[in-house]
Amino acid sequence: MDYRDSDSDRRLKYSFKAKIFLLILFPIFAPFVNKAQLNADIGVMSGISYYMGDINPSKHFYKPGIIYSGFYRYNFHKRYSLKGSATYFGLRGSDSDFPENEFQLERNEKFDIKIIDISVQIEHNFWPYLTTLIEKDRFSPYIFTGFSGFYLFGERSSISYGIPLGAGFKYNLNKRIGLGIEYSFRKTFTDNIDGYLTNDYNFNHTKDWYSFLGFLCSYKIFTKDMYCPAYDN
Repeated sequence: MDYRDSDSDRRLKYSFKAKIFLLILFPIFAPFVNKAQLNADIGVMSGISYYMGDINPSKHFYKPGIIYSGFYRYNFHKRYSLKGSATYFGLRGSDSDFPENEFQLERNEKFDIKIIDISVQIEHNFWPYLTTLIEKDRFSPYIFTGFSGFYLFGERSSISYGIPLGAGFKYNLNKRIGLGIEYSFRKTFTDNIDGYLTNDYNFNHTKDWYSFLGFLCSYKIFTKDMYCPAYDN
């Protein structure tokens, strides 16, 4: 007697395993493909930027500059969003602002540069959030991280990258308009923002950081039908 599985038996086994596999994956990925939550918003942000590094090792909101930013945010779940942004801003610093440091007084360096930052971030909402006027899901604090690439203009022009980290709060003013406030900082992997890659000073070189504090205004774009009034009731 031949005990080997026939082709039809093997197909049945593979089919059964595939169904089990899909049943396991469905609860994990279902929230991300829920058509009731496919929506996006575009918006702008404006506020201030500032630098921390060799010249300014510890002062927050030092010599703030103005930021101009635009973003696109895809809200694929009530708890998660994916955001892409482009931000133009300036950073500056001067050793003369730190007279208590004798080394900086002797060095007497300064810089003033412009930067464009392109970032991709993943946001996590602490509370369920929908981009519609649903009272219980209308606002939420959130945190985010991601990846940034940026270009420095000027004599020391260069391209580098950093890791954005931050937090914010978003609120639906109505069915189309949203408002928010956001604070973030970028941990960069360059010391070229303040110019000390090329200097010969015997000093503890610190990788540069820059931060944003801004107000956001967004306009909702719904890629699917509006939410059902009975949704989540």
